[in-house]
This record gives sequence, C-alpha cells and structure tokens, in this order.
Amino acid sequence: MPEEKIKLDEIDLKILDILKTDARSSLEEISKNVGISKSTVHYRIKRMIDKGIIEKFSTKLNYKALGYDIYALSCVKAKYHQHSMEEIAKKIRQVDGVESVFVILGEMDFLITIRAKNKDELKRIVEKIISFPEIDHSSTYLVISEI
Repeated sequence: MPEEKIKLDEIDLKILDILKTDARSSLEEISKNVGISKSTVHYRIKRMIDKGIIEKFSTKLNYKALGYDIYALSCVKAKYHQHSMEEIAKKIRQVDGVESVFVILGEMDFLITIRAKNKDELKRIVEKIISFPEIDHSSTYLVISEI
C-alpha cells in the first residue's frame, strides 16, 4: 500500500524551518516567530511527530572542536555477488570513523561520509573499507568547506 502524503500548511512549514535550524527552540520562541499560541505550536509539533514527519530531534556536533579535522566523502563500487547492498552498507557503517552510508544509483553504489582526526586515520578507514571482499574500488574526496 503506498505511503499516504501528509498535507502541511504554511504554519507547519514555518515551524519545521525553525526546528531544522535549532531543534531546541522553545514553544514560546516558535509561537512568537510564527504568530500563533504556544498550545497551537505544541499541538502541531505533536501531530507532526505522530504522523512521522518529525522523526527525531538531534544535535549537530562541532567535529573540529572534538579533534576531527578531516571530513571526507568516499564513493564506493561493490562487486556484485551473493551479498545484498543493504548487508554491504551495514558492514561499511560499522567501520570506526564512518559517519553515514548512502546506497546510491549511478556509476558507484555507495556514498560514505567519514570523520577522521588526521590523514593517517582517514587512510586507515578507507583501506579498511576497500579491504572488504564485496568492494571493487573507491574514490575518496576531502571536504574543504561545508556551507
């Protein structure tokens, strides 16, 4: 059965925009910015959580402050055989330093985000990934700025 599309109005979209910028925004701050009561903001946020529009509230880390000076993207091509793409992605995700794994369409099969403290650590992470028998090859790119 196809997933039902949920209709959002301008107020819902404004609330989501505020929460995307700062998930810690108070009901009072949101109500002032949107021009509705705190109880209405609370109701709308709860409804969007219940409908699965808002899945979680998360924290954005300052990786540089934690000593992770390297942010890299790695595109990986898998060898096709008995393993499913999901199984391979889960295996890659378990490598220390791998932040996320996306299964993609195109020339490559996975887009991987990697956080490392230095180039040696990045090299170790990439070598670990390409050592898997399911992996054919990869290309890794250093991120120089994130907008």
